[in-house]
Amino acid sequence: MCFYYKTKYFASFIVLNLENPVENYSVKNRLTFYSLYLYSQALFVVNNIDLFNTNNEFHQYNTRTNKNLHLPSIHLMKYAKGPYVNTIKVYNHLPKNIKNLV
Repeated sequence: MCFYYKTKYFASFIVLNLENPVENYSVKNRLTFYSLYLYSQALFVVNNIDLFNTNNEFHQYNTRTNKNLHLPSIHLMKYAKGPYVNTIKVYNHLPKNIKNLV
């Protein structure tokens, strides 16, 4: 099975081995579609960090999570499963050494 995958920077063909799906991505150093989605969300936050608030902006206490992005209060599940909240959750789960590079 063969897929044509196009991004902003490159286009490539992904050939899938249906008998061993783990081999498809680990040997060829390619990301899964879910990993590409998470990667694009993290890049969006890094490129648009000024659109988000940190926990520091809401209180002056020195906590472990004061550098994390602030999650807004959520009342609807439709909003909770949306891209804005998921993007914040993805960024907050990144390791500290990666966040410090931003």
